[in-house]
Amino acid sequence: MRAARPGWQANPSDDLLMRSAQRRVWHADEAGSTAGTVHVIEGREAAPHDVLVLELQVYRQDEQVRGTLVPLAGYFEMRVGLIERMYLYAHELCLHHGIRYLWINDPQRLFGSDLRPEVEAAEAGAPAQNPEPPDLRHGPITPESLTWYGFEHIGYWQKRADRDQLTLRGNVDGKAAVYLFIVENEVMFVGAAHGGMKQRMDHYANHTRSTSALKIRNAILQCLEQGRTVHVLSQSFTPVIRDVDGLPIDMVAGTQAGLRRLLQPAWNRLEG
Repeated sequence: MRAARPGWQANPSDDLLMRSAQRRVWHADEAGSTAGTVHVIEGREAAPHDVLVLELQVYRQDEQVRGTLVPLAGYFEMRVGLIERMYLYAHELCLHHGIRYLWINDPQRLFGSDLRPEVEAAEAGAPAQNPEPPDLRHGPITPESLTWYGFEHIGYWQKRADRDQLTLRGNVDGKAAVYLFIVENEVMFVGAAHGGMKQRMDHYANHTRSTSALKIRNAILQCLEQGRTVHVLSQSFTPVIRDVDGLPIDMVAGTQAGLRRLLQPAWNRLEG
């Protein structure tokens, strides 16, 4: 498997995903009442009460506008991501499942019609493509698959020439986050940084007394000595604790646990 280059950035995948979706969807106000049209509405009351409506909730998180697709039983599970991508993905879901109404639930007016990506008409009679997001279980792990789920490439590890120390080349902030160490498009480690990414990455960069952190640090050093790049991706959560149906949920711990169970990364097993 080809190793990702040190300057690997995830942002170009946004354009790739958008171009793919734009070939398949179009706005209701442009297509009239044609069969298969997705009607974009600003309130639930704009759709008949007895029809399926896909709800896209809009909110701000960490200085980004994001969207959550509210799950519909028997159709799909909840999806979360950057708003432009989720908007196009919502159109895909509507076409794929025959849902005619897309409700943009945006009480703060963060994603007005003037900010929504332009879409082109689908070919007449063409079936909608299956819009399921990338399956992380069957790899390879690519920028497209990880940015779909909200992760960003923040840097990569380097070994200092003058001593047995690590340096993270990139931008690291103090926000609580879930982070990934990736080698040759394989997720090797999933970690949680409740105290902030900078503090946690410093934990690996310098000699540490923590047995588990030392094992991960040695694994990073071994990769670097073999000429393999160790990339770092992260997804921050503010606030960390969120109210979900009245229950306080730790988003960092929950996301880390879910990804560890799904991917079973090799370095997580080193922690014992």
